[in-house]
Formats: sequence, C-alpha cells, structure tokens
Amino acid sequence: MKTALKISIYIISIMLLLSTGALAFGTKATPAEYGQDLLPFANVDSVAKWDVPGVPYYLVPGIGGANVRISWWDGCAPGAQVWPPAPDMFASLTNFIYPSVVFLDNTVANTYTPADPIYLAIDANKHILATGDLRLSAPLAGTKIVDSAPDINRAYQMAPPYWYFGYVDLDSSGTFTLGDRVYLHTYAFSNKVVNGDLRISP
Repeated sequence: MKTALKISIYIISIMLLLSTGALAFGTKATPAEYGQDLLPFANVDSVAKWDVPGVPYYLVPGIGGANVRISWWDGCAPGAQVWPPAPDMFASLTNFIYPSVVFLDNTVANTYTPADPIYLAIDANKHILATGDLRLSAPLAGTKIVDSAPDINRAYQMAPPYWYFGYVDLDSSGTFTLGDRVYLHTYAFSNKVVNGDLRISP
C-alpha cells in the first residue's frame, strides 16, 4: 500500500512538473523572462545532501531562506522550496566537500552556450562526470548519474566564477520567500535574467 502511494505521488509530481511546460525545473529561461531583476542570495551558496535512502540534494541559499530541493526524492519533485509540511523540512544536511556547477561543451565553442547541458559535480576533483553527479538541465533534470549512464566519464568545463544562484523577487518583499523563482545565472555583465540562464524553480 505504501509503495503504491509513493508511486502515485511520484506520477502526480511528474505530471505537475510537465504541466509547467517551459517553466519546469532544469529548463532554460525564455524570452518572456529576460530582463527580470535577479537578486543574489544573502551569503555564499552551498549545496548539500540528506543522508537518507534516495539521498536528496539541496541548494542552501543562506540564512533566512528556504532550502530548494534539486533532485527527485521519494515522490517529491526537484525545484520546490522546502516549506511545511514537506517531509524533509527539518532534514539534517551535510555539505558536499568540493561541489561545482559544470557544463558539457557539446557545441565545442570552448565556452558555455545555451545549448550546453549543466550539471552539479559533487566532487570536482575528479574532472569527469561520475556516479552521483546531478543533471541540472533538461530533459533529465534532477536525476543522478549512475554507472551505466551515457554521460558518465564525460569531461566537463567548470562554470566561470561569475555564475551564481539568484532569485526573482516576485512578491517584492526584498527577501527570498515562498513562490520566488530561482535561477542559475550565467552571464557576467548583467544582474537580469538572460538567454542561457537555468531555471531552478518553476
């Protein structure tokens, strides 16, 4: 019965994710979003995991902000802010030692382009995609690399230092609150949503 319930929740989560269409977690920003002001999080961003079966990953935006789930876990979709009554609301998280946002230079441009897939490497010392690394961009956003995955052992490029996680303050509260939209910003010369930015929350 419990398994059937989990499967039902998982299917509903997928349907909700797909129903957001172009605004789904892991998709690139659309022209309708370009130009929106992006606010950086309050302190240094970190990514962390919860050591339970399934090992969900989170973006930890800083003091006073809700964590953002960035992997599928136990029927819960990635991209959601963790607020009550979420089952992982009070999870005790462990930071990754040397994580990094990275991308595959599929266009052979020797720099990031909007067509390139983006990942979270949980140990950037390896310099190649490895088991447990997380796909941040569609079509498999929020899923982890396993031993048999076609993208395992691919060499990647590190994200430039000017990339950052930020949010659009949709309620004009001046702080990161429920409903604000999170992005990975990829452009050095603007603090506005641009082509190639990655949507973290729907």
